[in-house]
Amino acid sequence: MIFAVIFGYLIRLLGMTVVNGQSIPVIQPIVYSLPTPPALTGPLTPNDVLTKAERVHVNIIKGPSSFVSHEANLYAGTVDNKIYQVAACPPKLIASLSPPGCNTVKTCGQMLSLRRDPTTGLLVALDTYRGLFTVNPLTGQTQQIFSSATLINGRRPVHLNDMVISPNGVIFMTDSSDVYTYPNDVYICMDGRPTGRLIAYEIKSGITTEVLAKTFNFPNGLELTADGDLLVTETCRARIHRVSLKRPTWLHVSSFAVNLPGLPDNIRSSGRGTYWVAMSYPRYAGIRNPVDFNAGNPDYRSMGFNWLSRDQLKSYFVQRAIAVEIDSSGIVIGSLHDPTGTTLRMLTEIHESGGVINVGSHLVPYMARVILPETSGIKITVDGYIQVKRSRCELADGQVTATRERLLKQQTTSTAA
Repeated sequence: MIFAVIFGYLIRLLGMTVVNGQSIPVIQPIVYSLPTPPALTGPLTPNDVLTKAERVHVNIIKGPSSFVSHEANLYAGTVDNKIYQVAACPPKLIASLSPPGCNTVKTCGQMLSLRRDPTTGLLVALDTYRGLFTVNPLTGQTQQIFSSATLINGRRPVHLNDMVISPNGVIFMTDSSDVYTYPNDVYICMDGRPTGRLIAYEIKSGITTEVLAKTFNFPNGLELTADGDLLVTETCRARIHRVSLKRPTWLHVSSFAVNLPGLPDNIRSSGRGTYWVAMSYPRYAGIRNPVDFNAGNPDYRSMGFNWLSRDQLKSYFVQRAIAVEIDSSGIVIGSLHDPTGTTLRMLTEIHESGGVINVGSHLVPYMARVILPETSGIKITVDGYIQVKRSRCELADGQVTATRERLLKQQTTSTAA
């Protein structure tokens, strides 16, 4: 026992400890503070919308985490580094980004973000371990356009997480930590230091630049505002920042949304002037959240790091699902819940398109979907309707084009009348 204590002390002196068979850099925890978690009242009042979400393609796809919708097509990036056309039934495999012969998560890669380049129609996928890839949705052809082996301001990315493509052809990415990789993200919260950064990649030139460094603790989800600024979720601080992309306030950081009822992952535009924010873990009044509970106690966090496994640390978080809709001012105006955690937990993304909400989570073997009710005032569009019918095997792929043209014509005629 004495030998084990001495051995652990020596490892910590070297600045490393062994977690799950891997050497993990020791945290250097700082004191920080969070507001008192919000109560689930008003727009945060619990519901069972996510509990009752439709389960699509059960046991056919694994952990759909990020989505792209274009016309009658819906694409999903999955936890096993694949891209599927999930509007099809059965879902159609478009591409696998894992190299042949790979046998570990690190060598095979893990996709965390999927977008569409509107100028080329290509899908753009972000692999946390390997970098950026373009994917032709028609042929499945892939091309790596940015490697995580690239030095940016003297160091490689460690934890590529989310991305967004600006109208002028710049891809902004979050590099969530300069120390801890994706599987060890819990240590970013335990550490507390602002070790994340933003990276800008110019598609035409291939030039990559460090944009903001040492500013955020766990920068995660990214989205553009209607007027061209950048929204950044800061997971361990339960808040969202607005970063100016305009002169003369270039890269000025201001508060957009604070004291969220969970630790935010991806943020996505609803297409209606609002934004959906998926929460990886909930934090609200009445539940115990280790991020809030231990914010002011770095010594306690050090003890947890030294004596608890990564999985034990994560088990202290409540396993329920919550997502919020916020308006253009950052105010929460609605929420989706699975208070049971039976259908969904650890959300990665909420993707709304055509009156249909697709819910991302890397933990479930299906795609979860919610069709917005008519009482919401949001009508399902032709493309949303077709995506739903196709995925249920109620509309054959060969009938999609003719059906879409017919319904769009009917819609135009009805509107004109």
